[in-house]
Formats: sequence, structure tokens, C-alpha cells
Amino acid sequence: MAFKDLRDYIEFMRKRNKLIEINARFGGGYPLSYKAGANFSSLLLKMMNGQNLEQNLGSYDENIYMLRYDNAIYTKELKNLC
Repeated sequence: MAFKDLRDYIEFMRKRNKLIEINARFGGGYPLSYKAGANFSSLLLKMMNGQNLEQNLGSYDENIYMLRYDNAIYTKELKNLC
């Protein structure tokens, strides 16, 4: 279906039932954020439990680098891997 502009799309969506997918996961860059001091898991738990969050803007470690790679090993004999 094509819409002429955003208002047309919004009007269409208001008239329909809505199904929203929530993809509740952290992206691949999360380990770097965590290592730099942004503990999003802890912050989410505090929010869910109604606890106040402390202001910590600018409170992070600088000059942290992350390298990622994927490696696959194939073998027909498990003893070669152990």
C-alpha cells in the first residue's frame, strides 16, 4: 500500500488494529557501552522497580576499543576440538 505523506499513513493506522513487535534485546555494540560504564541492564531493573536513577551524563571511560570477529571450526571428529 502506498501513502502520499506521513499524515495519510497516520490516518490509515488510526483506523486499524495494531500489532507491535518488541525486539527486547541489546545490540552488538552493547559490550562496549557496558565496558565504558553504561550498565543499561542495571538501569532498566532500577526503572522497573521504581527506583530513582542517578544523573551520570559524561560519566564513562574514554578510549576503549572493541574488536569483534566470528570464527567457525568444522570437523568430523570431536576429539580434535577438546
